[in-house]
Amino acid sequence: MPDMIKPQGDKAVLTGEVIHMSRLPVPTQQDLPDLLAAALDACEVPSAHLTSDLLGIQFFQTGRFQTVLDDPAAGLPVALHMISWLANKPATRTADPAFPIPIRVAVALGPVQFLDGKVNLFDQVSRRSFRGGGKAFFQSSRLLETMRRGDRRIALHTPWFDTNAEFQVTCRFLDHHIKRWSADQASTILALLRQEKQKETAQALGISQSAVAQRFQRAGGPAIKAMLRRYSKIAENNVRR
Repeated sequence: MPDMIKPQGDKAVLTGEVIHMSRLPVPTQQDLPDLLAAALDACEVPSAHLTSDLLGIQFFQTGRFQTVLDDPAAGLPVALHMISWLANKPATRTADPAFPIPIRVAVALGPVQFLDGKVNLFDQVSRRSFRGGGKAFFQSSRLLETMRRGDRRIALHTPWFDTNAEFQVTCRFLDHHIKRWSADQASTILALLRQEKQKETAQALGISQSAVAQRFQRAGGPAIKAMLRRYSKIAENNVRR
């Protein structure tokens, strides 16, 4: 029998899918479960609390995936990390680095009534099959269906009406940038999420600091930075622990 975890308070449920999965090279399609797990495994978002037991990812053959985060404040930054990491031409044993992998992610904050199976990112197998139920699961799945019709890349649902109205607008602007990210621009967003200084990013990429600043601007970095600050403040002030 699997362990039964009965979490209290709000969680973040991320439901996503690989866009046009059939257009990817066959080796990349075969590697998708590992790539999605690696995108989460590589997450260095300071607020993500990656030691949480309620953090893991499962992949479905349709190209969908789902993960549960114990800390709701990590929902949006982790979703952006996965999107930008996969857009940054990840190279693995089979995936072709010439083919960045576009995904869309629906983030829902809210209560999780139950979660079957202990999901732990630091197990030898980072993807565990689990069953969950509650408003956050329902809203995340429903939101993804809405996103598909509008070809959106990121969206957010919370238990708070005014917050939903606010982020419905800001996520639309974010969509505009995500769809136009080059691999280089995506790498600057990764640096932002990891709270790296532009000087550090320039040294890591072997380019000038001014070149990093230009990429950051073109990727919508300043607006994304402000959006993340706003999200963090709302989540920390409203979630039930």
